[in-house]
Amino acid sequence: MVDSILLYVILLLHYISYAATEWISGDAPVKRSSSVSGILVMCYDDEETCKRECFFTCHPTDHCNDSSLPRVACFPHLTLIVFMTFAFILFVVCCCCCICVGTPILLCCKSLHRWQTKRRNRRMFA
Repeated sequence: MVDSILLYVILLLHYISYAATEWISGDAPVKRSSSVSGILVMCYDDEETCKRECFFTCHPTDHCNDSSLPRVACFPHLTLIVFMTFAFILFVVCCCCCICVGTPILLCCKSLHRWQTKRRNRRMFA
């Protein structure tokens, strides 16, 4: 169930990213200006330098990390960003579940151990 929902979300994001690059109207092209900024975005002056130093993909942009000159941006694919986001969300949810479920269980075990110790001590002195 979760796998099919995840697949539908990825397909929807892929379709949205594809539709965003298509023409809005059939005849007249739309003048687009690309701007990319972020922590994972690296900017290079030319495409050769980007291809040589970049581990991800290179894309020519008009504004890279708020620069005024056209540059070449290096950033991960959309699917990699989506997977990293889902992995981070899954990590946070797992940590919260471990804390929310593990803490009461540990407290119950600790109080049960304390109760058993008191009971054992009472038997020794009775």
